Amino acid sequence: MDAHKIIIGVVIVVLIYLLYLYFFGSNSTVLVGVHETSQEIRIDQGSLAPGSTQNFTYSIWVYVSNWNAGNEKIIFQRPCGSGFCPKMAFDPNMNNVTVTLATYPSGSGAPTTAQCSIENVPLQTWTNLIMTLNGNALDCYLDGKLVRTCLMPGVPNVSNAGTLVLTPNNQSFQGYTGNFQYFKRAVNPREAYSIYKEGYGGSNWLSNMFNKYRIKLAFMKDNQEVNSLEI
Repeated sequence: MDAHKIIIGVVIVVLIYLLYLYFFGSNSTVLVGVHETSQEIRIDQGSLAPGSTQNFTYSIWVYVSNWNAGNEKIIFQRPCGSGFCPKMAFDPNMNNVTVTLATYPSGSGAPTTAQCSIENVPLQTWTNLIMTLNGNALDCYLDGKLVRTCLMPGVPNVSNAGTLVLTPNNQSFQGYTGNFQYFKRAVNPREAYSIYKEGYGGSNWLSNMFNKYRIKLAFMKDNQEVNSLEI
């Protein structure tokens, strides 16, 4: 089969799939589709309507193409007062992801910072990360599986939360994020697994196609490749 026809077909299928996720996917708000991490994206509070409780969920796909040890690599963060609600970031030297949350213990006016970690996050492959808060229980999922539950000392106060920032400039990893979703409620394990199965890593025909084919855009100068982008 002609290579150009394959590439065009893959692009069309990807666009259709992203449109499907945007309009029909999992009853959530899709904040950002496929995104190259060298560019910061800021998401206004208006796109993050709170629910009837302090519960919420974020789901994101990450593809780490280049690992630079020594610095924390922020995936996304949303400030609230002097802390974050939440922040998700790769550790400086390990392929672990830490979720940081400012919480308010009962009877205390000062926030307490709490953390929950996901260990051994795969690199150089599409990986799904989900954090969901249900009361003072923070559940962390890796590729659809619940891997950690942490009890927070209190609950966050999202009413004073600011702008959500995806891959802050010069503070993130090299690679891509995809299908960044926000739910104004907690999701359960069945829903988390469904989110994974619908995405880039689930064992469906679309993910198998992603694993078999890649799209590469090459930038040429004098018939020599000077830069490229692969999806």
